[in-house]
Amino acid sequence: MPGTLKRSQVRELSLTRSSSNIVRSKIITDEFLFSHDGPYGDKRREHPSSRVYRDTRRVSRPHKPHRRTHPIQTIPSELLALIFTLGSSLDPVTFPITVSHVCGAWRDVALHTPSLWRRLTMTSNTHYNLNMWRERIFRAKACSLDIELGTGRRDGRKPYMGANAVQWYMHLVLPTISRWRSLHISFAHSTPFLWNAALSGCCNNISPSVHAPLIEEISLIYPGNDDTKEFTLFGGVAPRLRSLTIDGIRLAWIPRMMCNLVFLDYTHRGPTSGDQAVSLVLDMLEISSRLEELRISFPARQAPSSRESNAYARPHRRVALSRLSRLHLRIEGPGIPSELLTLLPLLSLPHLSSLYMHDPLRSQHPFIHLGTFLKVFRFPPQMHFVMMEGGWVDHRILPSVLRSLKSVRRLVVCGARIPSPYYLGRAFTIMRRDRDLIVDRKEVIY
Repeated sequence: MPGTLKRSQVRELSLTRSSSNIVRSKIITDEFLFSHDGPYGDKRREHPSSRVYRDTRRVSRPHKPHRRTHPIQTIPSELLALIFTLGSSLDPVTFPITVSHVCGAWRDVALHTPSLWRRLTMTSNTHYNLNMWRERIFRAKACSLDIELGTGRRDGRKPYMGANAVQWYMHLVLPTISRWRSLHISFAHSTPFLWNAALSGCCNNISPSVHAPLIEEISLIYPGNDDTKEFTLFGGVAPRLRSLTIDGIRLAWIPRMMCNLVFLDYTHRGPTSGDQAVSLVLDMLEISSRLEELRISFPARQAPSSRESNAYARPHRRVALSRLSRLHLRIEGPGIPSELLTLLPLLSLPHLSSLYMHDPLRSQHPFIHLGTFLKVFRFPPQMHFVMMEGGWVDHRILPSVLRSLKSVRRLVVCGARIPSPYYLGRAFTIMRRDRDLIVDRKEVIY
């Protein structure tokens, strides 16, 4: 009896889609369970049978999350130290402390940057004890120091600083006088014996401990001073001194100390006046003949009697300032003082290129004796820039003055009004910037 199954009726074996999915899921399950661990050591995975329609030819392995480094952490320490130093120039009191408390890396950079701690700003607005300043001196290591002492701004919490506080601060920094790079002292209020308390430790003419071999800049400002005492700073030894600003103090003008000055801001407040004051200033300028920038002012004060003025009068001599390129004249009263009218014709300024005439009060009327000033002061032929402010401007004579200065390329008029843009002539162009006027000479001569 023939069999029921014949070769012609046997179905050919084929792998169906459902069968392949079952086999594939079994293989992938074993691989996931025994070959791959999760980020936390957990081997449990979702069964691939629920993802039968997903492409399983590539199996992505989970990656551990990477901690990204902040870009600021990649800045070199040298560049970061330079950024800290620049920031401390804007806020020398709190900025170094702030950056040293951000993180451990910044603190390490801050503590190993001596120039970050070199500035000691001791004012009436800083409420720190002396131990904090001692710590700053220690952190500055062998770096030179910038000393600032004063009452701070008038809107501060304690604008007043007595002689005792000044003496305490100076007693702290005097042992480091050989490391001073600059000294700035400013008092806004009037208190007796402030200069004595601040400078008495710097005026020993015998001991070499008061010498300042590194100091480059000195600024001493005390407009309310009524003490006529003369001070000899650092025993006359400051070979690197280049910049000096004095207002309300008398200093001994020692040649070996003052001969290398390139910047001088001098405000004469007495006790001398008239010809005696002119002789004093000429003696100073003769010693400091290497000046490149001079700022001078004779504030208004009570005029002395003629007997007092002529008591020490002597013939004036002419002084040459061959390197002077910038001259600033500042008037703080209703008129140009006689001392300035006498002094300027006695100065030889062969290389003067810029003249700045300041009026802090911005007077709406021309100064008294302005015409006399324009007659006695001869503008150098090479001068190319002039700035006039407030009472220095007289509209009646400004056009003729400007036309006579053939070399002046730019005139800046501050705090004044020009009636018409054409009253200076077609050879000039006028631009307005805020409350100032800029007058430029055209290249074409009409």
